[in-house]
Amino acid sequence: MVLQQRGESTLAAPRRLLVFPDAAPLLLLRPCHPSRIHPSSQLSRSCDPCHAYNPRIRGKSRRTHMLIPVEGLFEAHIIVQDVPRSIGFYRDVVGLQLALSDPQRPAAFFWLGGRCRTMMGIFSASAFAAALGTPAQFIHQHLAFRVQLNDLLVAPQRLRSVGIAPLNNQRKPADEPIVFAWMPAASVFFHDPDGHLLEYISILPGPPRPELGVVSWSAWPGIE
Repeated sequence: MVLQQRGESTLAAPRRLLVFPDAAPLLLLRPCHPSRIHPSSQLSRSCDPCHAYNPRIRGKSRRTHMLIPVEGLFEAHIIVQDVPRSIGFYRDVVGLQLALSDPQRPAAFFWLGGRCRTMMGIFSASAFAAALGTPAQFIHQHLAFRVQLNDLLVAPQRLRSVGIAPLNNQRKPADEPIVFAWMPAASVFFHDPDGHLLEYISILPGPPRPELGVVSWSAWPGIE
């Protein structure tokens, strides 16, 4: 299976929310092109808030000026167009644990990886605007759920069994996972009812191989 190299990926660069149930999640809100699509790219110093907005600490250790150590992301939210529909999808299809449903707002919250470990919230645009105290609008975002490799390998078949199209990193139909060699990690993408780009991801053993770009799962074992 021939896949487009990372430098040529057509995967859009929306705000990215990566939520891993069994590990500390990562939140990426930079609107520039995702580094996961361009492993050879380096975050420029101009993109670093410490150096971009505080010239007095240029050239100094970033950790020296860190406020407090961050252990992980506890909570992340997305806007959906139909909260009850999304509750059914994330609870009954994705399998997240519903922590709270608030039909008055409307909004709902899910536990990931167990109670009080990581939380994901879904809001209507009006509820999100009320929570922030500022106007809000619907935009497509990205959520990645960390899963066991054995489950990831059967994800394409299981997604199809419930009428969901499994996708590769180019958002094209996929029969097997792909491997981002720079991590390395195996992934399968799919969409929720609102078009948010979801992903199952499993970190693989072995050293990073960024020079390989993106390969199909069937090609990866031969490389190793």
